[in-house]
Amino acid sequence: MPASVAELADYFERTRPELRVTAAARETAKFLLLPPMPALVQLATPARVVWTSAAGLAFASLPRWARRL
Repeated sequence: MPASVAELADYFERTRPELRVTAAARETAKFLLLPPMPALVQLATPARVVWTSAAGLAFASLPRWARRL
């Protein structure tokens, strides 16, 4: 687990040549951004809003080049 922004940047720089977009990666991203939730959960709580916000923050932590993959 990176302890700083610099460590996170260093990690991405080291692993960047190995990263590829696959069908599984796309499906996982879709699941993380729009997880299936029962209608009752969506109506009774702000679960979708909270989940989407957390997922958005996680994606925002990625370097621009990684978000474009």
